[in-house]
Amino acid sequence: MIPWDDSSSSGFAGIGEFWINPAALRDAAKRSSSGLSAEPVHFEVGGKAYSALRLDSTQANPTRYLTWVFDTSTGLLLYQAQWMALADRGLAHLSVAEFVSMRNMTLPWDGGVTPPWVKQGTRLTYQGSIQTWTPAGGRNIPIPAVLEVEMTSVGRNWSAARVKRVFSSDGEDQAITVYSGTGLLAGGFWVPRANLARLRSGERLDRYDPIVGSSSEVGFVGATPEGVPVVAIFEWGAKYKRAWIYRSTDGMLLYWMDEKLVDPSTGMVQQAEWQLSGE
Repeated sequence: MIPWDDSSSSGFAGIGEFWINPAALRDAAKRSSSGLSAEPVHFEVGGKAYSALRLDSTQANPTRYLTWVFDTSTGLLLYQAQWMALADRGLAHLSVAEFVSMRNMTLPWDGGVTPPWVKQGTRLTYQGSIQTWTPAGGRNIPIPAVLEVEMTSVGRNWSAARVKRVFSSDGEDQAITVYSGTGLLAGGFWVPRANLARLRSGERLDRYDPIVGSSSEVGFVGATPEGVPVVAIFEWGAKYKRAWIYRSTDGMLLYWMDEKLVDPSTGMVQQAEWQLSGE
C-alpha cells in the first residue's frame, strides 16, 4: 500500500471524520431529517459483528450521495461511501472506505508543546519541484513550484495552516488547511523542540505497520554542512519513501521529500521535494 496524500480535517467537538461521540450518535438516531436519515443496523467487518448506526445523506450542486456506518458503542467509523456526479454528468466519482484495524502508538512528542515561533499569521515559504520518471523513459523535466504557508490558528500542542501550492506557470492549487501537532508522528511544519532533542540516530519510531507495510526511524542527528543542527526522520514502504528534516533549535521543518509509485503498469514514480526558503 502507498500513502497517496496527506490531508487534515477539523469539525465540531466530538464529531470527526473517523469517530463520533456515541452520545451524538444516539441523538442523531432520534433526529432524522429530510437531509439526513439514520437507521440501526448490524454490520460485519473484519470478521467481527457490530451494533451500528447507518447515516445517509443526499446533497445537491453537485449531486452527492453519502453513507456512513458507525459503531454505536464506541463511535468508531466502520464504513463510508460517496457517490458524486461529475461536471459533464456522464461520469461519476465513487469512493469507499472500510475499517480494517486499529493500533495504539507511542509518539515521541508526548507532552510536548507548540514552539514559541508558531503564531497566528506566521508565514513560511518552501521552494521545490515535482518530477516523474519511468524505467523505460527515464526522468522527465522537474516542474518548479512554491508552497506558501500561513499559520491561521494555534493551540497549546497544535496549529492549523493555510497551504497553497503555486507553479512557475502561474497556475496554483486551491488552498488547503494542514494541521501540525503532537498527535502526528512526522510530516507537520513543526515538532516540539524539547522532544526533538531526545531523539537518537537509528531510533525506531514505528517498527512496522502491518497494514501499510511501513517503518519509521530517526535517520540522522547532527548538523548540515553549514553547521545547522538538524534531525532527519525517514518513513518507507515497499513502494514509497519519505523524509523530513527538522531544525533542532526550534523544531521548524526545513525540508521534506515524498517519493512513490504512481502507475504500477509503467513503473512511473513521482518525487516531490520542498525546502524552506527565507523565514
